[in-house]
Amino acid sequence: MEPPNEKKVPIRDIMPNDPVRPMRNNPAPASSRAGFQSSERLAAQAAEFLARKSERAGSPAPDALDLTRAWKPASRFFGSLWKPLAVGVALLVAAGFALNTFSKTVVVITPRATETAVDMALTAGGPGGLAVETVSAEDTESMRAKSSGMEDLSVRATGRILIYNAYSADPQALVRRTRFETADGKVYRLTEAVTVPGAKVVEGKIEPSFIEAGVAADQSGDTYNIGITDFTIPGFKGSAKYEKFYAKSKTPMTGGFVGRTAVVRAEDVLAAKQTLEQNLKNALTARVRERAGPVLLIPESAIAFAIDVASVEPAVGERGDAFDIRISGKAVALAVREQDVTRALKERYGKAVGGAGSEIRNFGELTVRRTAMDDAKKTMALSVSGTARFVWGVPMDELKKGLLSAAGAAGRNAVFASYPQIEEVRVSYRPSWWKIFSRSEDKIIVEESVNP
Repeated sequence: MEPPNEKKVPIRDIMPNDPVRPMRNNPAPASSRAGFQSSERLAAQAAEFLARKSERAGSPAPDALDLTRAWKPASRFFGSLWKPLAVGVALLVAAGFALNTFSKTVVVITPRATETAVDMALTAGGPGGLAVETVSAEDTESMRAKSSGMEDLSVRATGRILIYNAYSADPQALVRRTRFETADGKVYRLTEAVTVPGAKVVEGKIEPSFIEAGVAADQSGDTYNIGITDFTIPGFKGSAKYEKFYAKSKTPMTGGFVGRTAVVRAEDVLAAKQTLEQNLKNALTARVRERAGPVLLIPESAIAFAIDVASVEPAVGERGDAFDIRISGKAVALAVREQDVTRALKERYGKAVGGAGSEIRNFGELTVRRTAMDDAKKTMALSVSGTARFVWGVPMDELKKGLLSAAGAAGRNAVFASYPQIEEVRVSYRPSWWKIFSRSEDKIIVEESVNP
């Protein structure tokens, strides 16, 4: 049993100012090898001190301290750490390589923008004027419209027939209003004179020839509306030609009528034509602008139109509850290059708003109008008006080189400040937590703000 008055003393109380601490897992440094030479002396002094203290306390002195044990390396423990340490170092190297490969610095520039009222006159096509190009397009429009007129009509049926010559190789002339008769005695007359070609003689045999012609009923009324049938020529009756000249229907005979009915009026056709003309002009305008593309500019009122009525069926004055009308048209436009107009505006107004490098970003909002045009000479006078938004030009490649050569953030700020064209700068990093400005040209992205 320990004496009741015995007090244990920790090593730190023995030598509180001694810098030496146990290093179980590390070998002693070379500069400390000389410490081993005095370790016995140090241990002896410590033992003497403890002995005197024990005498005063009435307890035996503890064993002398062996300080040389502090430098004994724990080789087994150190050997168990080298593998995790190697893996950690490899991961750090891989992470550094990835950051070096994929990290980016993005610099977004917002250039200054100035709005300026413009009002400029230009010439195109003549000496010293802008270059002029011609763009054209053709198209048709059709519609069915209602008839508004009512009249008492007496209308003859009409149709088409084929007239045959099986008589001889000589052609046969037939005058206008030559009669053709059906088996039941209905008579139809030629609406125009024709000549039936001569028959062909092949190996002594006659092969009939034929010609197409129009006929109209000899009288009005719907009784002359008939289907496909055969016809004779009463004028040849009593001669050999009566059997050798004949006709067959190509179409039914239609349109015969007597009574009060709807008719096509000129006013109906005019109204339909005006509607179609506007539709056709819109279609032709879209067509020529499409053909002009983004390069050519067609000023307002710089398109000339030629519109014609192609057909109206039934015709004006004829019977019909409705009619079909078709019109055709052509548009010819004089165009200038948008870049030529923009360049003229920049030469006039650009010096005060960014110089030659400035751009007009709202050109489509400006009004470009033709004030005069000579289609024959292909010349025109133009006016350009509105509020132009000039965006100052920033030389991005030059700016990037300046940032690469700048020293630190202060140097980069000085580079930005040297460009009066810049309104605002935003710098971001990829990845976002890697806040290091890239020093490689291919890793710095300098771009303009989407909406300057």
